[in-house]
Amino acid sequence: MRNGSWDLPRLLAPFRTQSFYDGHWETDALRVAGRDTDYYASLFGMSDIDALLAFTAGGNARLVQWRDGRVISKALPLTGDGVPNMYMIYRSYHDEGYSLSVDRLDLRWKQVSALCKELESKLHYPVAANLYMTPPGAQAFPVHFDTHDVFVLQLAGSKRWRIYGTPVVLPLADTPSALSPGEAGEPRDPIDLVAGDLLYLPRGLAHEAQTLGEASLHLTIGVHVFRWADVLSEALTMATRKDSRFRQALPPGFLDRDAGDFREPFKALLSVFAEMADCESSIWRVGQRLLTNGQPQPDGHFTTLEQLPQLNLNSLVAQRAGMMCKVTSSGGSAAIHYPGNVVSGPAAIQPALQFIAATPKFAVRDLPDCLADTDKVVLAQRLVREGLLTIVRLGAAEAANGRVTPSRRSRQAANRA
Repeated sequence: MRNGSWDLPRLLAPFRTQSFYDGHWETDALRVAGRDTDYYASLFGMSDIDALLAFTAGGNARLVQWRDGRVISKALPLTGDGVPNMYMIYRSYHDEGYSLSVDRLDLRWKQVSALCKELESKLHYPVAANLYMTPPGAQAFPVHFDTHDVFVLQLAGSKRWRIYGTPVVLPLADTPSALSPGEAGEPRDPIDLVAGDLLYLPRGLAHEAQTLGEASLHLTIGVHVFRWADVLSEALTMATRKDSRFRQALPPGFLDRDAGDFREPFKALLSVFAEMADCESSIWRVGQRLLTNGQPQPDGHFTTLEQLPQLNLNSLVAQRAGMMCKVTSSGGSAAIHYPGNVVSGPAAIQPALQFIAATPKFAVRDLPDCLADTDKVVLAQRLVREGLLTIVRLGAAEAANGRVTPSRRSRQAANRA
C-alpha cells in the first residue's frame, strides 16, 4: 500500500504533467496503465464501502442501472431509523445488477478530500469526486458525455470503456449530455481499465462503460473549469454597475419592432464594453468564486490552536495542505485570500503576506524585516488562528518565559482587519 499525499503528478505518473497539458487537456483522452493494482489503496477500496454507507448515513448515494433502453434509478433503501438498509443494498447490487453511485465522496472521505483540495490548489478550478461500484456484467449509464473534465481512477476490479467522438466541443454546464450511439460518432477500440489505471476524458467526449466478468470500483474526479465566458460575464457585470447605459430597458413592445432597429445601439454598447472591460479585475472575480467557497482540510487544527501561546521566532510553520493564496492591496491595506477566508492589515505587511503566499514552509524569523520580531510572531499567530498556517515545530524560545511577548502596539497592528 502506498501512502503519502496525492497531487496531479502522482495521479498521472509515469506520464509527465506537462505532456498531459500539451497533448490531452481539453482535447483528447489519456490512459495511464501498467501500475501496481494497489496504486490507489491509500485513497479508497472495496472494503471501505460498508463503512462509508453506515457512518455517513448513505450521503448522496443511489442505486442505478441501464436496462431496457433507460436509466433506472432508485434511492438508497433505509431502515425505520433512517439509516441505510445494508441487506437490501446487498440484494440490489448482487442479485439485481444495480450499481452504487455516491456523489461528492470528497465531502465524506478524508483521503479523497485531500486529493481534490490539492488538485484545486494547482488547477484553480473546483474539483469534486463521485464513486461508482458496479457488479459483474452490468452497466449504469448509456453513452453520454460529461460537461466537465474527468479523471477516472480504477480502484478495484475492471471495467470496459468505449470512447466515441465529440458531438459537442467543450460543452457548457447546462448542455444536455444524453446521446444515442448514432449521435456519439464511431467508437474507438475498447479500453479495459484494471486496478491502478487512470483514464482522462475531456468534457464533450462521448463514452460508456460496462463490467464484464468481475465487479468494478472506480472514482471519478470531476474538474469544473472556469471559462473565458465567465471572465467576460464578470466584466459585463462590472461595466453594468458603472455605466447606466447598460441598465436601460429595451423599448416597450420591443418584440413588435424590427430586430434591425436594435443593431446600432447594440454595437455602440459593445464598443463601450470593449473600452471599459477590466481583464485583471474580471479574472480576480472569477478566482474569488473558488476562494470564497473553500474550506480547509480536516487535519487536527484544534490541537494546533492549543500551541499558539508557545509560538516564537524559532517556530517552523507551514501552509496547511491544499491551500492556495492570493495577496491583494487596496488603498492603505493589504490582504491575503485563501479558501474560505481573508485576513487583512496595514499596507506595510504586504511583503510579509507575499512571502507567506509564496513559501509553503518557513521559520517565523524568516519573515521579511518590514516587520519587527514581535510583529512577525503576532502575524504568524494570527494566520494560525485564522486557519491558513499550521505549526510544524515550536522551536526553542529565546525569551525567559518560553515565548516572545509582542507589544500591545504590534498586536493591534497585526490583528487589524
